[in-house]
Amino acid sequence: MIGLNKILKHLIVILVRTRRGDSAVITVIECVFEKEEVRVEKRLEEVDLKVFFEEKKRAPVVIVVTGENVITKELNNHENDLERITGNEGLLWEYVDQEEGRNVLAFTRNDQIAPLLDVMDKNGITPFAFHVRPVQGDDRIFDGEMVTGEENFVLEIIKSYYRNNLRWSVFFESTARGNYFCSLFMKKIKLPLLACLLILLFVNFWINGDLRDKSANARAELSVLEKDVSKRDKLSREVRAVVDEFSSSGNIKVAPVVDKIASRVPENMNLESMEVNPLLKSHEENKPLLIREGLIRLKGTCSTADEITGFTSTVGLLDLVKDVKLLLLEREKETGQFVFKMNVWL
Repeated sequence: MIGLNKILKHLIVILVRTRRGDSAVITVIECVFEKEEVRVEKRLEEVDLKVFFEEKKRAPVVIVVTGENVITKELNNHENDLERITGNEGLLWEYVDQEEGRNVLAFTRNDQIAPLLDVMDKNGITPFAFHVRPVQGDDRIFDGEMVTGEENFVLEIIKSYYRNNLRWSVFFESTARGNYFCSLFMKKIKLPLLACLLILLFVNFWINGDLRDKSANARAELSVLEKDVSKRDKLSREVRAVVDEFSSSGNIKVAPVVDKIASRVPENMNLESMEVNPLLKSHEENKPLLIREGLIRLKGTCSTADEITGFTSTVGLLDLVKDVKLLLLEREKETGQFVFKMNVWL
C-alpha cells in the first residue's frame, strides 16, 4: 500500500520451526521496506523473546510456523475432513495450494506457539497474521546470502505483506489487530504530527501578530476620525444654534434698514463694521444666545467731523429708526482721521 508502507516500513517476522518431541526453534527476522525493495536488516537466532519484545514494540509482527509438526493434506471434495480442520479452534491452518481445483492445507496445533503468544500478549503486541507452511527443500540467494528452503516462503510472505496485505482498511477493523495497528500508526506519526502542529502554531502566531498590529493601527486611525467627526458635529451644532437663534430674533425685519443705512454712507466715510443685534457676551455651548435686540452698532472713520454729524442725522430720519446716539467721536493723531461709534435703535 503506497504511503502506509512508508510509515510502517519495518516488519518483524518470527519463524517458528517445530520439532517432534522437542521445543520449537525460533528465528527472528527484522525487515524494512525502502526504495520499493524489501531488505532484511537482522536475522537473530535463540532470542530472548521477553527482552526482544520490550525493545521492539513499534513494528508489526507476522508469525510463520513450519517444521516437522506441520502437516499437509489435500482435501478434494471431502467437506467433512475440511470442516474438521478449519473448524477446529485448536489448529492453525492455511491453504498452500489451490491451483487446478486442489485444496491443499497445511496445519499444526496451536500449542506449538502458545508460549510465544503468551509473551506477546504480556507485552501488548497483537500479531498481524499467522502463516503455516510445510518445509521446502530448495535453497536460494536473497540479499547476498544463501537462505534455506524454509525461508524461501518467508521471503514471499514478507513481500506479499508490503505489497498486498498492509492496507488502510486494517485500521477500520474492530479487532485487537486493528487497535494495535492504530497504536503503531499513532506512535510513528506522533513526532511529525507534533512538528506540524508547532509549525502551525508559529505561523498562526506570526499571522495573528501582524493582524494585531494592523488592527491596532486601524483602531488608532478610527479613534482620530471619531474625534474629528465629534469636533465637526460640535461645531455644526454650535453653528446651527447660532443660526436658529439669529433666525428667531427677527433680524430679517431689519434688513431693509441695514440696506438704507449702507446706501447713505458718504463717499469719504469708511464704515468698518455694522453689528445687528450684537451679543451681550460670548456664546457658551448648550446655552441660549444673549443678544441686544433692536440695536445696530456702527463703527468707522471719516476725514471730517461734519460728515459724521450729517450721517448721524440722516440715519435718524430713516423709517423704523427710533433713536441714534453718537458714542464716540475723536481724531487720530497719526492719520488725522476722525473715528466714530454710534448706536442705532430700532
